[in-house]
Amino acid sequence: MNNINQPGKYDAVIGNEDINTGAVVLGGIQGVKQRLWAPVVEHRIAALTEAIKYGREGLSLVIQALDDSDVLVRTQAYKILGNIKAPKIKAKLKEFCEKYYLIRFDGAYQHRAGNYYHYIKFYPDYTVIEVCIFDAPKPFLAWFEKDYEDSSSGHYVVDNEVNNVKFSIDCIVGTVDYVAEINVKKNLIIESCYQTNSYRTRQEYKFMKIYL
Repeated sequence: MNNINQPGKYDAVIGNEDINTGAVVLGGIQGVKQRLWAPVVEHRIAALTEAIKYGREGLSLVIQALDDSDVLVRTQAYKILGNIKAPKIKAKLKEFCEKYYLIRFDGAYQHRAGNYYHYIKFYPDYTVIEVCIFDAPKPFLAWFEKDYEDSSSGHYVVDNEVNNVKFSIDCIVGTVDYVAEINVKKNLIIESCYQTNSYRTRQEYKFMKIYL
């Protein structure tokens, strides 16, 4: 007697699930290609992780995924390619950012008022972090990541039609709402509103590139 919990001849095995698709399971690069056409976003994302193991052909599939219809798939492809230092890949990622985003991810936006430095950094997964520092700032690479203990974080929304970015961040003084516009210099003009007292500011943040 057959065990009904064992995958059959025409069952596709995805993760820990056995899903009867009525189609022969394809392995190797052909299986990856098949899963990249799957309607389920999670399956396409998982396929990208496998694709990069198949050399040049797999790399080509990941590059193609930069134009996937779903933002989560595009973001995963960006993350995978971000670990590759080849100039051609860096050029592809630059094209990707220019096509889908108004903002840059290879640095942070800085506003300085005397000895007070305010930084905002965006990530492709729609996370944004905010860091405030007094006196001279430390080198970026020593501390500026999502897990920096003195940072506050939130999630942003990009509106290409009106050329702005919106996000809210919870900090010591409460929740602050931000609306950022990009000017001709590619810097951000950020209007902030403190929910606790409705105090508003409007400041320019200059882009500071992080050199790896």
